[in-house]
Amino acid sequence: MPSGYSLAVCWNAAGRAGSDHFPARVPMASPPRTPPSSPRSYAERIAEHARAHREAQRDARRDFYRLVLDLMISVAGGMLLLGLAVHSTDPETGKAYWWAGHALWVAGLTFSLMRAYRRAERRGEW
Repeated sequence: MPSGYSLAVCWNAAGRAGSDHFPARVPMASPPRTPPSSPRSYAERIAEHARAHREAQRDARRDFYRLVLDLMISVAGGMLLLGLAVHSTDPETGKAYWWAGHALWVAGLTFSLMRAYRRAERRGEW
């Protein structure tokens, strides 16, 4: 019998081994892996994974703070322009400030969230 096949045999209705749907010999799954021999290799792997985890958390935290800062800047800029619109005495200038404030606010939020999503996607979070 060639290696890589089990002794399991599938019987068809006529009582013969094999059929059109089932092979006579079923390929075996790969043999189970043996664990590393020394406990030192486990400790090294644990340390490596812990270091990678800390780096991933640091990157995610840095991106979160960057997102919060971007959002605060866009909201503050939009509110500043809206405030100028409220305090403006000329109606046309007030409308211009009003729409510019909304555009800066909404566009800043949208682009900040899109950039944060792309960075997280590059890191493999999504």
